[in-house]
Amino acid sequence: MRIRPLLVAATLVAVAVSGCSGDDEPDAAPSGAPTSSPPPAATPDAPEVLGLGKSVLALDSGTTYRSPRGFEPEVTVEVKAAGWVSTHRGLDAFDLSQPVPDADAALVVYAFVVPPEASAEEALAAVRQRAADAGATVEQTGDFTVTITGGDGPLVSSRDGGIALDAVPSGYARVTATPGEPFLMVWWVPDSAHADDAEGLTSSLGVVYEFT
Repeated sequence: MRIRPLLVAATLVAVAVSGCSGDDEPDAAPSGAPTSSPPPAATPDAPEVLGLGKSVLALDSGTTYRSPRGFEPEVTVEVKAAGWVSTHRGLDAFDLSQPVPDADAALVVYAFVVPPEASAEEALAAVRQRAADAGATVEQTGDFTVTITGGDGPLVSSRDGGIALDAVPSGYARVTATPGEPFLMVWWVPDSAHADDAEGLTSSLGVVYEFT
């Protein structure tokens, strides 16, 4: 799926994650997702908070990062392999990414998005409608996950326009929502030729989120 002008030159990664709301335990992770764990406790090695901005920020392997201050829900990401970067970090969306080796192109994109819709149900319905308008194939692959393949046109946009992702003929995306909450996680692979490499990266991230 083509990154629209607001996501120019981003090389991001997408993985499906489990989540928790309030004091509930995290739900089981969707198929193909990395293993999630409770947010790390406050220690001298507490997560590094991502600063707001648009710039390529290299993420260190073996380091845990937290979503920008003010982003809701609070997302914690444990980076377990080299090569990850974050390019867009706002109050309505932020991302992680991995590029295609030796190429100026995204291998896989993982975007955390606060949509303009008020709930998961409304947000997924809007994604389905955009996918249909773009001529994409939509498959329900979980209770709150849809997989979109092919197509050409707008697919996901964050509340304030910080990140936008398109359906593209050569790619696919998995969009996972949090039941009842306005929050989407988007795994975006713009070229299915790299699907095996992209899917292999799921184990290199550990992600949890929590609404406060």
